[in-house]
Amino acid sequence: MEPSPRFLISNFQKTSKTLRPSDRVTIVENLSCDLVFNFKAPEMTLEQPAGEMWKKIREELNENVDTRDKDLEHIKEWLKKEPHLPDEFDDQRIMTFLRGCKFSLEKTKRKLDMYFTMRTAVPEFFTNRDVTLPELQEILKIVQMPPLPGLTPDGRRVVLMRGMDKDAQTPNVADAFKLALMMGDMRLKEETEGVAGDIYVLDASVATPTHFAKFTPTLVKKFLVCVQEAYPVKLKQVHIINVSPLVDKIVNFVKPFLKEKIRDRIFIHGDANDLYKHFPQEMMPSEYGGKAGPMDDLHNAWVKKMEEYKAWFAEQEDVKANEALRPGKPTNYDELFGIDDSTHQNGSEIKMAATLVQPSGEIWEKIRIELKEDVNTRDRDLQHMKEWLRKQPHLPDEWDEGRMMTFLRGCSFSLEKCKRKLDMYFTMRAACPEFFTKRDVRRLELKDLMSRAQGPPLSGLTPNGRRVTVCRGLDKNLDMNQLNDAFKVALMIGDVRLKEEKEGVGGDIYILDASVVSPSHLAKLSPTAIKKFLICVQEAYPVKLKEVHVVNTSPVIEKIVNFVKPFLKDKIKNRIFIHSNLSELYNYVPKEMLPEEYGGNGGSLSDINEAWMKKLEEYTDWFKAEESVIAVEALRPGKPTNYDELFGIDGSFRQLSID
Repeated sequence: MEPSPRFLISNFQKTSKTLRPSDRVTIVENLSCDLVFNFKAPEMTLEQPAGEMWKKIREELNENVDTRDKDLEHIKEWLKKEPHLPDEFDDQRIMTFLRGCKFSLEKTKRKLDMYFTMRTAVPEFFTNRDVTLPELQEILKIVQMPPLPGLTPDGRRVVLMRGMDKDAQTPNVADAFKLALMMGDMRLKEETEGVAGDIYVLDASVATPTHFAKFTPTLVKKFLVCVQEAYPVKLKQVHIINVSPLVDKIVNFVKPFLKEKIRDRIFIHGDANDLYKHFPQEMMPSEYGGKAGPMDDLHNAWVKKMEEYKAWFAEQEDVKANEALRPGKPTNYDELFGIDDSTHQNGSEIKMAATLVQPSGEIWEKIRIELKEDVNTRDRDLQHMKEWLRKQPHLPDEWDEGRMMTFLRGCSFSLEKCKRKLDMYFTMRAACPEFFTKRDVRRLELKDLMSRAQGPPLSGLTPNGRRVTVCRGLDKNLDMNQLNDAFKVALMIGDVRLKEEKEGVGGDIYILDASVVSPSHLAKLSPTAIKKFLICVQEAYPVKLKEVHVVNTSPVIEKIVNFVKPFLKDKIKNRIFIHSNLSELYNYVPKEMLPEEYGGNGGSLSDINEAWMKKLEEYTDWFKAEESVIAVEALRPGKPTNYDELFGIDGSFRQLSID
């Protein structure tokens, strides 16, 4: 007697999760068409693109079916040659990385290296990944974040996240991030055909200030580095629904750490109906008016799936980078996350305001082009500069590679220009002791100055990879006799940037707030001090000055600009902009990255300045040690530098150069 259709379907549903995908397809194909239409797949099954959608996704991902296997083999061979990385990684996940990197082999290598690196660097996310552990079960009772089974018409996956209980205590945030990355790793294995990107829907209906307070900057930064740098995620949209005033704080907290492209993809909806302008409502759970079934069922299915992956997660804990075997310098995890020695998990959280975001992704690639940086020849250029430095009797024999690379970048990898600039850097350190000695921000005169004036770099970068620095006075009675101290602090910040900007930037933008400037200040400006400072900045530091914006102007501003202009070349004069209102500034610098005082979301300028003062204080010993890193004119081949001639003290200003 033939088994009934109901019996066949029932048994297929019960046993399908123990079968390979190919076996399931075979069984389904052997059933009659009527049975297939009546069959309902398990709710945790991720729909794979097919037909026209599949073809469109191939185009979007730059996937060529004729060459992808060759690309896959290339990456597998590369992995075997990297001593610090696992020899083997399954083809499916490598292919997912290739798709996420649009089949750019170099980008795939960087992302895979970072993936294995993060698995070592962040054990709180990548160990003890057993969903049956009590601490993870506790989170899963109050937080739901399942990927939805369907795909949008353009092939995107939607992930819905929501809290369940407004009164529930905030769980361990690291464990919540762990669960999110566990789901990410399962998707790496199960999305066999790739997707055209991710859409995240965040339901903020139960978010409270107490919950927000537990999201520490350190953990958020680590998680964002994982998601943005280590996983092949193509984030297309983030939608926040059921908003409250707290949501603005959350978004403003996270935005400074995000790439510019991602900031533009965040949408806040006061009405859920706005959400469905971006993708079909029917693919949402029933609680949101959709047809994907109850959210609880979707969530529970994913929890069950994670339980079935328990043994696999345990095996994967050893699949990570071995920094002891990495060629060259091992990864410094503190530098990777922008954490200094004072901000480890010892009760003192990192001051993210003083963290310099490094370019990555497309911005990184654009900056390489702008700086004429060839990743295949830059190490050779670096070695050339190191050898040149050793041969100069008047200059230090050794200098760290990070700062030397920053000089190469600032000189667009012109070796001769880099030599001239490095020579001038060490020369100025000897020629201007008023700027380069007694660099202890705890000294009374510097403390007093910093209570009257501020000039910190902002943590983020503009869309074209430029660093923004905001300078303003706080006291109309600012003593202009402190000008040398102000220049000293500015150059101290410059030296810290030489050490910390590991990937280079696309140039500098300065915002000068003139709100407290008065004619008496102008009258007290010292031409000699200004000239020395300008030579330092333009001739001795690898600065690519792109724009200067003067805001909060008064009639005295024109006098100041006219006073400074004789020291500048035409190229610089054309980069100075005076704004009568802040809205004009936003045409050049994104409003959201500016401090609150200028209408932005980048935090308080006072807090940013305080964080930088703390950073400078932590560099005190380093600044002291650096005082002896100078040019020795007695050993210079040929004629020693005449400082009076260098600065034009005789009254004839020497022409400055600028990029």
